[in-house]
Amino acid sequence: MKITVALLSIALCFLASPTHAGSPAHAGSPARAGSPAHAGSPARAGSPAYAGSFRVTATIFPIADLVKKVGGDAVTVHTLLQPGRGPHSFEPTPGDARKIEQADMVVMAGFGIDIWLKKLVKLGGETDNEIVDCSKAVTNPVKGGNHDHRDGGVNPHYWLDPSIMADVADMLGRLLASRIPDRADEIIKRTKRVKADLLKLDKEIKAMLGETKAGFVSFHNSWVYFARRYGLKQVGVIEEAPGREPSARRMVLLIKKIKSTGAKAVMVEPQFSARLGEALAKETGVAVAVVDPIGGVEGRADYFEMMRWNAKRFHTALK
Repeated sequence: MKITVALLSIALCFLASPTHAGSPAHAGSPARAGSPAHAGSPARAGSPAYAGSFRVTATIFPIADLVKKVGGDAVTVHTLLQPGRGPHSFEPTPGDARKIEQADMVVMAGFGIDIWLKKLVKLGGETDNEIVDCSKAVTNPVKGGNHDHRDGGVNPHYWLDPSIMADVADMLGRLLASRIPDRADEIIKRTKRVKADLLKLDKEIKAMLGETKAGFVSFHNSWVYFARRYGLKQVGVIEEAPGREPSARRMVLLIKKIKSTGAKAVMVEPQFSARLGEALAKETGVAVAVVDPIGGVEGRADYFEMMRWNAKRFHTALK
């Protein structure tokens, strides 16, 4: 492989520099940043975690879990963003660089949520990694939403809609089957089962939230796809852009919005401080509920578990 761990480690030192803030164009689905990938190559020296299977590095848990479900034991998957961490403040390490170097395929969520991966690959120079951008499977993205991910004004949290994830699973299944031809039949069969399970989950959540009419305020603008799919009313967002605390004027406006709309809850997330959400709820007398858009921890260490856990939290808070 043309990227070396040493070069990637040096590149990491420059990720925070404003002179490197630009992002390359979407990698595509599939696409290669450099020379063709070598799917049939043996496991690289020093990479026992990947030995004997097709190596995939994914940026965030919901995407990594879907790769595991579609690929089964034909793939070994490493997740860059570890449980409990938010993608907006994530800074890759030399260890992450090694996982990228060792992978046969790198899978990203896209729409700017994991823009740090693009920077890392670009700064490292040519690579024979295959880079798959799962956002290419999203046919109806949510535009705007005051969500600054520097990727055309598109909200990136599409994985919180299982019906969209069924399309992502289809794309991943076709790609993995083409890259692992001796396991293609089982991957295709598994992909069909995963898609069916995702659509079943979608119906389950629709039934659970079908009578939910009350509005909510979210801490972070993570829930627009979820709200669109299940007919929920998001009436406001505390932090409009990652890392940008709201002004006192904005908090006053949110208080008025909650009271005027009859919203019942403020939804906070474990990857961020709940302080502002709790203060807003206390001021307005509404509930505070924790919902998790990333998952990967106990009780939501599976995409389906995570989505059911979140749906129950919304149902309880808004009923």
